[in-house]
Amino acid sequence: MASLTFLGAAQTVTGSRHLLTTASGNRVLIDAGLFQGRKELRLRNWAPWTSGKLDAVVLTHAHIDHTGFLPRLCAQGLVRRALCTEGTRDLAWLLLPDSGHLQEEEARYANRRGYSKHRPALPLYTAAAAETAARRLEGFRYDVPVEVVDGGQVTFHQAGHILGSAFLDVRVDGKRILFSGDLGRYGTSVPVRAKVVQMTGFSAHADWMEEDRWLARAPSPPDRVFLVHGEPPAIEAQRARLSAKGWRVEAPQPGQEVQL
Repeated sequence: MASLTFLGAAQTVTGSRHLLTTASGNRVLIDAGLFQGRKELRLRNWAPWTSGKLDAVVLTHAHIDHTGFLPRLCAQGLVRRALCTEGTRDLAWLLLPDSGHLQEEEARYANRRGYSKHRPALPLYTAAAAETAARRLEGFRYDVPVEVVDGGQVTFHQAGHILGSAFLDVRVDGKRILFSGDLGRYGTSVPVRAKVVQMTGFSAHADWMEEDRWLARAPSPPDRVFLVHGEPPAIEAQRARLSAKGWRVEAPQPGQEVQL
């Protein structure tokens, strides 16, 4: 039986990492995000990786909280292949080396100021390691099934979040599993025919009503819904709304494994 383990973005909005293990033992990591924000979260990036080698990493989009741990995994020789859309691949070529540069810069600053307990302080990974990881990315078009592992395939569908963003339609062991990634202003296309002089605020994320519209496209209610990538109050509010529909909704804890 396939299983799903929530290694990140469980009860928090950052560090998206969801490990799908097939009945035959293939291991597919959905997103390889960097934990960001509070120190207690950032320290998780340094924790030893205990989930073994990965047959594949599949990325929903290029934001660092979904991709920024990939260089660390690749540098440790843990990743056989990495898949994403063509747009995500192109953006990752910019974002991952920049993330590595910031890691190096932070380590240099810590050594100069002497505030790290490590001597010397080291970066989580370097810009060079990030470039190496970016070269590993295989880019695919939307709406075309791609074999990820033996007996398992993924189809990337537009998510409307950023360039290249996708929600994933995964088929494995007779199951169909949708990973939403980050949904955007779903179902709305607004052509802009003006020069943007100043924009003080804008969210590229769907709110709960847009998430509901996305879920409503399903021909029948899903067997189960797992809510991740959010802070506990927002997760609980959405859990209550979906449960009121009669759906089976869970908000997994960090490290929790569920059988599919």
